[in-house]
Amino acid sequence: MLRFKRYIAVLLLVPLQHYAQTPRITGLKEQYYKAETVNAKIAALFAICNERNSLHPDTLYQYALLAKTAVQQHQNQIEQALAEYYMAFAFSKKARFDTVVTIINRQLNILQYSGTEKELYGKLAALKGVNYFRMGKQKEAVDYLLNLLAIAEKEDDLLTQLSALSNIGSVYIGMGQDKAAIEWYDKGLLRLPHPSQPQYTEYEVIMTGNKGLAWLHLYQAARKKQDGDSCEKYLRYGLQLANRQDNIFFESHLSGLLGLYLSYTTRKNEAEQYLQQGLALRKNLGDMFYIISDMSVLSSVYANTGAYAKGEAVAKEAISLCDKLQNSNLLQLMYKSLAENYKAAGDINSYSQIMLKLLQVKDSVYKVNSAQALAELQTKYELQKKENTIIQQKYELGRKNILLFTVAAILAATILLGYIFIRQRKKAQLLKWQQVEALQKERTTQAVLEAEEKERKRIAGDLHDSVAQKMVAAKMNLEALQGKIQDMPQQEKMIYNNIQTLLEDSATEVRQLSHSMMPMANNHGGLSAAIQDLLDKINTPGLHVHFIAEGNFVQLPENKALYIYRIVQEAVQNILKHAAASRMDMALIGTKEGIDITIEDDGVGFNMTDMASSNTGLKNIRSRVQYLGGTVDVQSQPGKGTALIIYIPL
Repeated sequence: MLRFKRYIAVLLLVPLQHYAQTPRITGLKEQYYKAETVNAKIAALFAICNERNSLHPDTLYQYALLAKTAVQQHQNQIEQALAEYYMAFAFSKKARFDTVVTIINRQLNILQYSGTEKELYGKLAALKGVNYFRMGKQKEAVDYLLNLLAIAEKEDDLLTQLSALSNIGSVYIGMGQDKAAIEWYDKGLLRLPHPSQPQYTEYEVIMTGNKGLAWLHLYQAARKKQDGDSCEKYLRYGLQLANRQDNIFFESHLSGLLGLYLSYTTRKNEAEQYLQQGLALRKNLGDMFYIISDMSVLSSVYANTGAYAKGEAVAKEAISLCDKLQNSNLLQLMYKSLAENYKAAGDINSYSQIMLKLLQVKDSVYKVNSAQALAELQTKYELQKKENTIIQQKYELGRKNILLFTVAAILAATILLGYIFIRQRKKAQLLKWQQVEALQKERTTQAVLEAEEKERKRIAGDLHDSVAQKMVAAKMNLEALQGKIQDMPQQEKMIYNNIQTLLEDSATEVRQLSHSMMPMANNHGGLSAAIQDLLDKINTPGLHVHFIAEGNFVQLPENKALYIYRIVQEAVQNILKHAAASRMDMALIGTKEGIDITIEDDGVGFNMTDMASSNTGLKNIRSRVQYLGGTVDVQSQPGKGTALIIYIPL
């Protein structure tokens, strides 16, 4: 029999490519491409992003970025926050939890939980609570969501209440408290208005499906028929709602749960059909957290039905995916599933080896938690010790003569004031020295950059005005002999033609080199046109380049545009030399406030620790960006490509 297993992939309000596109999404995209006004395009973009449960995270991020770019000219705070909300969804799907926290905290500090901002504030806050759960911080998630629920009830905000109730129930499932989870879902379902309204239908699917999941856990523990009947009832009804709403994420999730329940009954073939269907949809959605959870269930079902080879293959594939999430809970889950298949197949040796690995993972988690607990106890002890010392000192001082106390106090005050005066003076001197050093460093950097560009300009001018012109003159003199080559021997004609060809090629190369050294001088389309020209000249077989530019760059000062061009040029050269990439994506977004530059490749990547101090190209990029007062963020891992995110303020 399949051993008791907690199915941790609960339905949460989390971000769920074109691979899983629904007819509704197709229609919304057609609306976007047919829209004739900016407002119509923005409305279509937000409608597409709202289908987040059925979009691949990369697709969701691209449409959210387009929306953010489109709304910036409106200076509408709510629209900008909504675009970043959808971007945070995409990052959550990619397990980039720190980025999610940064985006949400920034917007929560800007928005107010009142008026027209209330609904969006509630969405951001709920996503923050969910993010705690996906990071494995169940206690923090419950505390945060309970506080959010209390605020929503006080403000009579039903949407935020339903979101908080749904996610609290999901966290309780993750902690193994299924009966309590059912109670939270019932509270939410009772608050749904009747008849149902469109903005609340998603919560009905979530809470109905998760009730089925909670009943499934209870059935796994006790094998009571009434628990199984309740499980099947709510899962089938939730699946029906998901199909009706054309919601691929919930359809995949509930198919997997229903398949798991049916695997305990005599309906084995139907169970595998639902599980395979759910896993196929899940893979198209691209959420690794849920993909691995579903694969764990499918592997265990194979162990239960005697298909040990299939179960072993699925478990091993999932274990290889666990590294991408670095989630010890999921890794333990997959080791258990793999061990079940080895044990059921009678492979005791492999079973023992996997159980040993499982114990090692559990031990590492225990050690981390124990170290944290000891650190907390040590901190508490030191704090108490300091408090006791202060109390004892106060008691001893109370016994002293009042005159001695006064003299000591005056002396202490004098020493303290002298210390503060000396410290403040040193601090002021240090600050002044740092300012002078920073100014000197900035001037040195400016001088170096200006000298570089001046030398480039001089060399480019010499090439264009001297070398190239001399080659053209030589070619014209050579062409003057064109009428006399007819009487030459064939070999001399060939030499003449070769000389003419070499002169043409050399002149072309000199002109190209001159233009590359002075990209802005001969390109009247501004920065974006110069970068497009740079990318058009890339002739690397197998490399696909995708470039988008939004904003007006023609009015950008030439010196600043040239520095930005050099930054992009350095990044492109790094990719061509070292990345061995098959794809390079570049986005250039210009606003009144600044310029966002994103350059990504799918190449070999690198170890950030090893390359931070040795990569000359990155040093040059950081130096130029720092000179322009901007910021640069480099994200890379071996085998996973590199992303360069740059912001230049205007």
